[in-house]
Amino acid sequence: MTNLIQTLISGLSLGSIYALIALGYTMVYGIAKMLNFAHGDVIMVGAYSGIVAVAQLGLSPWVTVIISIAVCAVLGVVIEFCAYKPLRQAAPLSVLITAIGVSYLLQNAALLLFGSQQMAYPTLVKLGSFSVGDVQVDGITVLTLAVTAVLMVALTLFIDKTKLGKAMRAVSEDKDAATLMGISVDRTITLTFAIGSALAAFASMFYGMTYVYIKPTTGAMPGIKAFTAAVFGGIGSIPGAMLGGILLGLIEQMSKTYISTLWADAIVFAVLVVVLVVKPTGLLASPCRRRCEVKKMQLTQKKRQRTDLLTVAAVAALFVVMAALLYTGHLTRQVTNMLVPVAVYIVMAVSLNLVVGLLGELSLGHAGFMSVGLFSGCLVAIALHTTALPLGVRLPVSMLAGGLMAAVFGLLVGLPALRLRGDYLAIVTLACGEIIKNIITNLNITGGALGLDTSSIYAGAKDLLPYGAVLVLLTVAVMLNLKRSKYGRAIMAIRDNRIAAESVGLNVTWYKLAVFVIAAFFAGCAGVLYGHSLANIKAAAFDYNMSIEILVIVVLGGMGSVPGSVISAIVLTVLPEALREVADYRMLVYAIVLILVMQATNNPTMKRFFASAKEKLTPGRKERAAL
Repeated sequence: MTNLIQTLISGLSLGSIYALIALGYTMVYGIAKMLNFAHGDVIMVGAYSGIVAVAQLGLSPWVTVIISIAVCAVLGVVIEFCAYKPLRQAAPLSVLITAIGVSYLLQNAALLLFGSQQMAYPTLVKLGSFSVGDVQVDGITVLTLAVTAVLMVALTLFIDKTKLGKAMRAVSEDKDAATLMGISVDRTITLTFAIGSALAAFASMFYGMTYVYIKPTTGAMPGIKAFTAAVFGGIGSIPGAMLGGILLGLIEQMSKTYISTLWADAIVFAVLVVVLVVKPTGLLASPCRRRCEVKKMQLTQKKRQRTDLLTVAAVAALFVVMAALLYTGHLTRQVTNMLVPVAVYIVMAVSLNLVVGLLGELSLGHAGFMSVGLFSGCLVAIALHTTALPLGVRLPVSMLAGGLMAAVFGLLVGLPALRLRGDYLAIVTLACGEIIKNIITNLNITGGALGLDTSSIYAGAKDLLPYGAVLVLLTVAVMLNLKRSKYGRAIMAIRDNRIAAESVGLNVTWYKLAVFVIAAFFAGCAGVLYGHSLANIKAAAFDYNMSIEILVIVVLGGMGSVPGSVISAIVLTVLPEALREVADYRMLVYAIVLILVMQATNNPTMKRFFASAKEKLTPGRKERAAL
């Protein structure tokens, strides 16, 4: 019994941290309707500001608290003004990608300033432990719970009772109507970011005092867990954020104590998936309000068959040229090493575009399908290698095996998609990806945490390029033909208006599952190809960060655009390597470029410029489209 109570107290300690972070998340989402993936990194900045204030400036704890709050609040306002405000009318995914860019920017800026080594966070409040019977209770745990509860009540009263809070609610419900009533939408959203970032400062202090050590990536995983907690409780609901955080902490700690530390994350995410499938809007969110928040994504006009053939021909020509240069020895080693990753990322981007572009659903677990196919296919390849079969037999068979296994998982992940949409589906796919990663990491057959030794099936770019080219061409051809087919039109009809699609007799369930299965199949095939280019593979490399990278490629290339995905995959794969000369700054530059590109592509003036240029480059386009 004592052990159970001690575990519950530890769970409350962990859950209160998640709840405190989730309050900032849900504050921003509830008003601005955006997933601020940089929130965890604002927490990291707040922690470093506390370290600098105490360790380097010698300031008192109370002054340090004020400085941390001020730094985070100002940072939140600056981020909103510079990165998010220009995208006020942009699609939600554009804002999401910008938030990811801001996250990369803050992490790499901290890496340059403070280095990669951990730094100890100072003890701002000295509270010892005390005993209640045989149970030990940490004073920081009690204080964290108390502060979180007070902040939750204060935020709830502020939103419900004050004039500014009512203005925030009005902006949340209808920005246009709020403007007509004399409410400044821009100032209201700026204030929301200031409050949300100030909450991040509180989270940084209690996280630092609880876990002590801080590094540039400190905010990444707690941020994801807190985002999960906010969705768990009902994103946009302040009491829901508190409830979700506490429950998440309790489940995680109970799993660590009574099952296994290794499986704790998988269990947490599995519980999340089950809860959202049963209650798709979270525990405390309003279903009616949630339905009103769902926005449709639009695709550009369909290309004609001639354009599709030109796309396939251009991709084929590219690989022919690269193969010729490779086999004649005219490519540098650096370029040669990028050929297989470029092919892999093209396949991943084009297959994800099927889900995000054609179906209109946000998936953050595509790397999970890749890892399933990679490990299962490579295990088949290793088994076939013992039979002395040539690469021309082993690789196609293992790619087929990996693709089929990934397709099975795509079917399993696609089942929750039947009840979920938008941000809730995004977090479920992210959770499923993390579950897959956790399972693979803890299996003996896959090498566990040390990874799977694939040195026996390793092959160089010269051997793998033909297979990569065929896989790319097959993926592109399937995507283009699907868009033009009746099945593709049915999928886009479901994306645009699900109710109308059902009313004309379309089997929405079948089509949505088919999309996830097809996308997962090609991701699995790409994974097997990638596995053959490595001597060791670890599941940890295929986490949500890789899924986000692939999503970035899709969004930058254009939703539903196959040529755009191909070009974007090439550019974003090559860009980090091109910046290797400035290794210390390349990810910083990459983050800045990502933010600027999203702002440029969503700027009305730039849109008109690109539209005008496109019309000039393709004379008679309007006439052909009218035929």
